[in-house]
Amino acid sequence: MDQTQSYRGLKALVIGMGVLIIIGTALVIGVIIHRLYAASTAPKPEPSPIAARPTTPFHTSLPAPNGGTIKSVIALGHHLAVRVSTPQGGEIILINPRNGAITGTITLGGAP
Repeated sequence: MDQTQSYRGLKALVIGMGVLIIIGTALVIGVIIHRLYAASTAPKPEPSPIAARPTTPFHTSLPAPNGGTIKSVIALGHHLAVRVSTPQGGEIILINPRNGAITGTITLGGAP
């Protein structure tokens, strides 16, 4: 077999692969540019206004013994946790902020 003939086939293969690489790179760049322009010209969805539920003020009294003081108030999901310190220990009172109802108490350091 002639060496010139084998080099000719190799040369054709290298040129073909080079052309495929150039076409593939141009295709990737074209897709990126198309997606950038398509994303910027697409209409943005209108945010739907969220209607705020009307709330009515509430009044509630916490069942704390004499000498009890409120140490902290923490929001826990859909409840407020009020930590009350008393001479006998302490309590955590759970309040529903929508209506002011006391939903539970946790006694700390003393008998219930």
